[in-house]
Amino acid sequence: GEDHPSYANSLNNLAGLYGKMGSYDQAELLYRQALDISRKVLERTALVQSEQQQLAMGEMVRHRLDAYLSLALLTGDLSRTAFEQILLWKGATLMRQRQYRQAANDPAVAEVFTQLQAVTRQLASLARAYPAEKEEVADWRDQLRTLNTHRDRLEAELSQKSAAFRQAQHEVTIAEVAEALPRNAVLMDFLEFTKMTPSPNPEVTRSLLASVLRPDGEVTLIDLGPQEAVAQAIETWRQSFGLSEQGMEAGRLLRQQVWEPLLPAFGTAKTVLISLDGVLGRLPLGALPGATPDTYLLEDYALAFLPVPQLLPKLSEQHLQQSDRRLLLVGGVDYNTRQSEGLVAVQSAVKSDPLMVAQVQGGTHFGPLDATLPEVTSVKMLFQQVFQPHSEAIALLSQAAATEEQFRTLAPQFDFLHLATHGFFAPPKERPTQALAQALRAQRSIVYGDEAALVVQRTDPGLLSGVVLSGANQPPQAEQDDGILTATEIAMLPLAEVNLVVLSACETGLGETAGGEGLLGVQRAFQVAGVRSAVASLWKVPDLETRLLMERFYRNLWEKELSSLEALREAQLWMLKHTAGSQSPDKNRGLDPANPVSSSASNRSSPLYWAAFQLSGDWR
Repeated sequence: GEDHPSYANSLNNLAGLYGKMGSYDQAELLYRQALDISRKVLERTALVQSEQQQLAMGEMVRHRLDAYLSLALLTGDLSRTAFEQILLWKGATLMRQRQYRQAANDPAVAEVFTQLQAVTRQLASLARAYPAEKEEVADWRDQLRTLNTHRDRLEAELSQKSAAFRQAQHEVTIAEVAEALPRNAVLMDFLEFTKMTPSPNPEVTRSLLASVLRPDGEVTLIDLGPQEAVAQAIETWRQSFGLSEQGMEAGRLLRQQVWEPLLPAFGTAKTVLISLDGVLGRLPLGALPGATPDTYLLEDYALAFLPVPQLLPKLSEQHLQQSDRRLLLVGGVDYNTRQSEGLVAVQSAVKSDPLMVAQVQGGTHFGPLDATLPEVTSVKMLFQQVFQPHSEAIALLSQAAATEEQFRTLAPQFDFLHLATHGFFAPPKERPTQALAQALRAQRSIVYGDEAALVVQRTDPGLLSGVVLSGANQPPQAEQDDGILTATEIAMLPLAEVNLVVLSACETGLGETAGGEGLLGVQRAFQVAGVRSAVASLWKVPDLETRLLMERFYRNLWEKELSSLEALREAQLWMLKHTAGSQSPDKNRGLDPANPVSSSASNRSSPLYWAAFQLSGDWR
């Protein structure tokens, strides 16, 4: 019937034909019908799919959205309807996963959710416990396949039992998002897409598209050109944080290509809410050149980030808790020791179909971070000074007590989470989402069967990033916590009561790229778990500067009662103007030492020290 995927495919093909014939109105109508059917199919199918399978199936029909956007740019008069399609598509899986995690509070599905958490923890630990003996590898892979299959089935069961809640959700509209915008703000959305130019000179280019939404509902759609040039400039900028001759040129190019074309749509707005995608997830926009020489964009605008635009109305509906605040701190972690009570054994899953998983091997050594204990102690003292809480309102996990089990148990009970520790980000040899996209492009017509299983069940990117806790330097053991709380494990936590998580660790803002879903890393995982706002980093920041920035941020937030966005922005501006030429210890909160970069000629500190941390979620 007319709701079948094959019917949508026929509509899409017919739309492409009309587009080539120059019948753009007819093509637009058919493209839009195909997209509407595709979304319905994705929603229905998600009821019996894991997150990975939802992402994979979305990739199978993603080309339909790209075709529609290409037509919109060609005609020049479809800005609003194009952004409407982006709004409905971008981050749909993230929004579904946030709803799923709320099932933890539903007695009807609580048991299934607990099983899913246990299997996910076991999978995360086992994935790093690469066998020392060659003859054990086959059995290790069998166990991984078994756990992956069991986790997928539990997620599908959870989705089925939560269907009533999900069906109550409605599609977010442009009007709702515009109404949620502050009067002095605009929403700026970036999307990486495949631009298709029709005859007589057909061309397919991976490009960047920007949409600007104003509070009055006006939408501006802007083609920012090929993605490749932007990606190269970002990597050049990151090598020197924009301070070398090549880095400065890269910064100017990035401002010209991804910022200045949008300025006419801003009006008088000074606050910009930004939803990133693709390669732009590696760029701190606030560190781009400002409007005048020797300044930065951060000095001109207040920049806050949203994982996806359709989350904005939900954030505006909720209100921050103003009383009985509670703070959980993690710092001064002993990476060499793991408390025995921190080891968690999980029942083995039943064997089933084979799956492909990541091989994140153990053996990585995490050195001590001397400044983290003074950092969390300072934050704790400030919290006590401002709020005068009862003793149970503050918890500090340090040394060997900073275990995964303790964090999982305590985190859902607190309003603020502050993690001062190493970040973990290990890119795999094969980028899972890119490999997935290539397989899908080659086999779009395959929906069921063995080939589809290989397409859908790829490496879990959530195992490739995380935060490091006690005992992480110990050899990982199957069926026990390994000291690394991966993004996959974080997403399983019921954190809907948490207002803010601050990841005072490095590279927690990075992750595996998935088109239209942002970066599948630690920051997104906390937001899937229900956290309202998250502060995370884009690179390894020196230990001392991290402490200075965090102390100032909290003083602004709690003592001066600034908004989350203004509290972070003021701390970054203060670091920019007051820490130039500081001698940082050779300790960074990541896997590898960062190369300190000299201060600029204007005696202002390098973006290395202040630009890495970004606020995502509720900016108020």
